[in-house]
Amino acid sequence: MTISSNQPQELSSLGFYGDGSSKNIGKQQQQHVTTIMLACVVSILIGGPLLAMAGLSFMASLVILLVTSPLLVFIFGPLSLALVAVLVAAVAGFGAAAVVGLGALSIVRLICKGTQKLETL
Repeated sequence: MTISSNQPQELSSLGFYGDGSSKNIGKQQQQHVTTIMLACVVSILIGGPLLAMAGLSFMASLVILLVTSPLLVFIFGPLSLALVAVLVAAVAGFGAAAVVGLGALSIVRLICKGTQKLETL
């Protein structure tokens, strides 16, 4: 690729030549590779122990959960039966209230229709 000699100032200031190469590309790449390698080493040195501690705390939480779950079931088992009974009674109460409400609405509808028939007579 050839660029004429009247190339813009921006290209020549960036170090581009007519053959597509750059002045200091080898040195710049070496600096970038060194920076990337240093960043990788530092992230492993800092992130590795943090990841290990997170894994250990997660495993400890799972062990505690596995140990205490049966204990909690045995302690609160009788309470759960009472809780289920209360919830069933509450749902039955709401169901009964819904049935009574629908019955009342149907009675009101029948009364309204009856008064309309009386008015037309």
